[in-house]
Amino acid sequence: MLAEDDAREAVRQFLAQRHHTPLRESLTTAERGMIEDRDTWVISGVSEDCPEDKDWMYFLVQPTLYFVDAATGTVFGYETERGRTLFK
Repeated sequence: MLAEDDAREAVRQFLAQRHHTPLRESLTTAERGMIEDRDTWVISGVSEDCPEDKDWMYFLVQPTLYFVDAATGTVFGYETERGRTLFK
């Protein structure tokens, strides 16, 4: 079973491989759940280039959700800020 830190690292690698901006660690959360009948870590975060950490700005930025298979450590999907879910 994959630990939370390993799931976060899987998302970091997923973003780096695609040359995307890393997530801002201070605004990143992790939860366990079932997605597509898989035990999953759901990593929620915003990119480092989002506005500064000020309370009034939180409402302007919607997090992206990344789905990490808890058994294999593979990022198998993500949900964009527009609510569109993509699965690999």
